[in-house]
Amino acid sequence: MPSILIDQNIVTYGDILTPEKINDVIGYVRKPLVGKDGDWLREEISCLPSISKLVNDKAITAYRYIELDLENWKRSGSADTSRLGQLFPNTIMHEVPPAIERSYFFQASLTEYLHNDQVIEFCKWLNKENIEADILNIVTNKPVPKEVIKNVNSLPNFHTMCRVLQKEAQYVDAFHLWSAEMCNIDYFLTADRKFINAIKNANCSCQAILPSQLLEVLNIKSREPFKYQHNVFYNIGGQPMWNID
Repeated sequence: MPSILIDQNIVTYGDILTPEKINDVIGYVRKPLVGKDGDWLREEISCLPSISKLVNDKAITAYRYIELDLENWKRSGSADTSRLGQLFPNTIMHEVPPAIERSYFFQASLTEYLHNDQVIEFCKWLNKENIEADILNIVTNKPVPKEVIKNVNSLPNFHTMCRVLQKEAQYVDAFHLWSAEMCNIDYFLTADRKFINAIKNANCSCQAILPSQLLEVLNIKSREPFKYQHNVFYNIGGQPMWNID
């Protein structure tokens, strides 16, 4: 069965409803469309209901991990406990560990720890010369899982990924991809076309892939429609109440 690690941008684009109060009634409406009619991003987003159905039907296995969860916590609206309109809720994804757990080596307050700059600095630290020896020296005095020590030996794979990238900010996506690779996941599903184009020369066992490309690989030609439509007000149970302008 094919397996995918789902990038945070896929989760965000797949979260299609937003709370709204109309005529003193609390409910939901569709979020505004992203991009423009006919552009590539609209096409990729239109593929998400089909991929969500494949996951729910257990035709593919979806995964998440802590660094992507942390990205989700920072997202506006992520505190909403309702799953209405979420194509990729945590409940349909299995959790896997990161290639190397950041908290073993970088400590900070929660606010600082969540900041993307902290993740970039961690990824840059992992690219330091002779970092393998430094990590092994640190973990000798810490109770860390055996997988961390095993993955240290695969750090050259991560270094290769980072070398083909043009921006240090992309190191974070490379870390996601490397973590997926260390967990033997087939695909890293993302809507970041620039990262996909840059990383294709790194010869990774896990392939970074767009939603449309995943459906093509799986030979899925039909497209599932979105359950919730634009210009419709839905109650808190997800039932349509009335059309809106």
